[in-house]
Amino acid sequence: MTDQFKEITKVKVLDAMIAEGLTNKEAADAIGIPANYLSMIKSPKMWPKCPAKAWEAALKWVNSGQTLKEYAVKHGKVRPDPEPLKEPPQEPVLRVKPEALERRLKELAEKRKITAPLKVEKAIPSPGAEFTDTARLKVCLDVEINLLVNGQKVKV
Repeated sequence: MTDQFKEITKVKVLDAMIAEGLTNKEAADAIGIPANYLSMIKSPKMWPKCPAKAWEAALKWVNSGQTLKEYAVKHGKVRPDPEPLKEPPQEPVLRVKPEALERRLKELAEKRKITAPLKVEKAIPSPGAEFTDTARLKVCLDVEINLLVNGQKVKV
């Protein structure tokens, strides 16, 4: 790349940074290069030390004709800002006539009436009782052990 192209690239980068109000870091992220390479592009004394891949990335952006922010979004360097929701999501509304609701509540209340309250007893087996075959519990245990000795994985 000639010095003339480097000068044009430098001017375009500086103009875009000023127009969009970006810092070196933000502009470098948009182009896809480290921030120190962008500083080298901006300083003619550092041009010989700037790697070719940084110049190629900057030139690719210049030739695209896009702003730095557009280029960053289009080339996956920066995630686009999510669009705000127009309306907050609403819960579905169930419309029922008041008479039907009252009737249904009465039906449910009649079904749930219990003449005598139920007694709840705790079923605790006696200490000597054994489980029958039908009452056995099956337990599956899967254990993985990784053993490292002096940084080396040991298989057992």
